[in-house]
Amino acid sequence: MPEVTYEVTGIDCGHCSGDIVEWVSEIEGVQTVKVDRTVTPARLFVASATEVDHSLLVTALEEAGGTNKFVLGGTV
Repeated sequence: MPEVTYEVTGIDCGHCSGDIVEWVSEIEGVQTVKVDRTVTPARLFVASATEVDHSLLVTALEEAGGTNKFVLGGTV
């Protein structure tokens, strides 16, 4: 189960983190999702059975964001 860490900007609160975890968890193959807001930019940890398509992560962040804009950066 490989874990990939991404930088994400725009995560301001625990509610935002929870929404991101909820939406990214819906992606097929994703097993665990964690968000760390203690660093800037925030970190998104995604463990999955297979590699997760970048466009699916972007879509999940758009859905989770609603009126907020979360921007997926590169891997760390």
